[in-house]
Amino acid sequence: MVDGASGKSCMLESCGREMTVGEQDKAQAVERAARLLSRDDQAARQALASLWDGAFDQGRLAALDELQDRFCVCMK
Repeated sequence: MVDGASGKSCMLESCGREMTVGEQDKAQAVERAARLLSRDDQAARQALASLWDGAFDQGRLAALDELQDRFCVCMK
């Protein structure tokens, strides 16, 4: 889910509060993944960042599709 005001991605925690995932969190996750892969160079980080962005976009589109499906069912 994307927070419209900040443009950051959001996840719901089990307690119902929203937790934002910002650029710093993304950078830390990409850095950690690169280290785990023993590929802590610029090219590896760029590839992992691209995968992160793609996964985020796919998740956002899936969430929008789900919202549209539920809205259409409610409107029938």
